[in-house]
Amino acid sequence: MAKITLEMEIDDDTMQEMMDSIKSISTLTRATDDLCQDFAYLGKAIETNQREIKKLTTSVTKLLKETKDGSNARVKSEEESS
Repeated sequence: MAKITLEMEIDDDTMQEMMDSIKSISTLTRATDDLCQDFAYLGKAIETNQREIKKLTTSVTKLLKETKDGSNARVKSEEESS
């Protein structure tokens, strides 16, 4: 890290503008950090949802195949009960 020292004579209005700018930059930096954190959480949530969707797709595909093949245990047990 480097350190820079600057000495200037400036009027009060310019000093106030500089301070306001620094405050705005600080606020923007915090907002950006919060946004980055939110995106990280969102990314994790999307990843989790994709895994769950894949599991659900596999489950539904298996169920549809069993139903089509007539090998669904519930269907067979109902038929046997009749």
